[in-house]
Amino acid sequence: MKDRTPASCESCPVAAVATLEKLGMKLGKEDFVVALAGNPNTGKSTVFNALTGLRQHTGNWPGKTVEQQIGEFGWDGRRFEVIDLPGTYGLLAVSAPIIVGVLFKYMEMAANQGQNLPDVAGGAEAVGGLLAGALVSGVMLALFMANAGGAWDNAKKYIEQDGLARLLRVQFGEDWQEHMMHNLNPEEIARFAKAKDEYRAKVEASGGSFDAAEEADARAQFLAGQLGKGSDPHKAAVVGDTVGDPCKDTAGPSLNILIKLMSVVSLVIAPLILTETVLQAKYFLGLNPEVITSCCGSLFTADTKGVASEIISWPLPVMEIIFYAAMIGALALGAVFYRTGKMGYAFAAAMFLTLLISVASFISFISIYFYELPTHHCPFCILQKEYGYIGYCLYLLLLVGGLAGMGVGLLMPFRHIPSLEATLPTIQKHLALTAIIFYLLFTVIATYQIIFSNLKM
Repeated sequence: MKDRTPASCESCPVAAVATLEKLGMKLGKEDFVVALAGNPNTGKSTVFNALTGLRQHTGNWPGKTVEQQIGEFGWDGRRFEVIDLPGTYGLLAVSAPIIVGVLFKYMEMAANQGQNLPDVAGGAEAVGGLLAGALVSGVMLALFMANAGGAWDNAKKYIEQDGLARLLRVQFGEDWQEHMMHNLNPEEIARFAKAKDEYRAKVEASGGSFDAAEEADARAQFLAGQLGKGSDPHKAAVVGDTVGDPCKDTAGPSLNILIKLMSVVSLVIAPLILTETVLQAKYFLGLNPEVITSCCGSLFTADTKGVASEIISWPLPVMEIIFYAAMIGALALGAVFYRTGKMGYAFAAAMFLTLLISVASFISFISIYFYELPTHHCPFCILQKEYGYIGYCLYLLLLVGGLAGMGVGLLMPFRHIPSLEATLPTIQKHLALTAIIFYLLFTVIATYQIIFSNLKM
């Protein structure tokens, strides 16, 4: 019976693997696996095609590759599997405006509070300077890539069109061949002698005589091989063209997208910064000048109304039991998932719930052991210098651990995609292990402070 594969199935990963196996490629028996990862529009698929001999589609726009492609090649007796991964912009470049804006804003606030810091620009000024610098440097780098890539590409075409020989004729006139012969190295002289002997044998075999004219023809052919296609300059130009094509066609133009993306991210966070400014102004304008007020005294006390006061009013033993029970449950589910690969959704939900409970527990009872003051529940003062900036460490452990744990659940629907089923479980295990370690460190630090603090409740 004739195999009738629907056209829509020809592009799926299963059909692609079957096609490669029909071509004689023994997937799964490779010595090395090479993954091509990086920003969109930087020539990964071009390299993939050059290595594997396949015809993966390339294009001068970002996000062209939307699923991974697999191929293989052999070199030096070894088999290499090559995976062309979809492009993604680096988190550092995209999040740079947010990081710079927040960092400089809080540095400005710390300097205004009298801490020993030099005067710095505000967050808005710093983001503006970052965008201006990214624009100027990005445009210059893009122009350099476009011009350099074009020069590499044109150099190969120039050599293939006998450009070097024409250049020598212009510079040395009719004596250009004599000039080249006098500048040959010993290896090239030996190759010329061999080529001349082969040419002489060919002429004499056809019944002719090897005279001065025939010797001139042999020399012309040899010099053409030294300057034209297949020569050492041409081989070097081919290498340059291999780099130059993606440089001028993909990497250079992609900087335009990156510059615009950084600007868009800045515009997206601008309303958030404006909202924070309006709320701060509203808060300070509503203060009673005759009453000494602080965020700790107005927000994180049992006498005020709000979520924070409700959390503070809960009995400490109850909150301690809830915190440790939630943490033990989340870590246990993480261990189960790490060993079996099951209960991924339950683990992600437990990590999210434990993140919320940990924040509430920090406000309720963990913070007071760091401050050694039973009425001080503020979750922000621990970020200050007098507490050794320990708050940054604790919040980082909670945030990274929570995101890693929830990432396990977000990746669960993609585990059954054929092109991802071999790699995704490993990634999820790494995320689960990261979440377990970070939450465990948070628990150890908090418990150590509770046990050895001077405050006894």
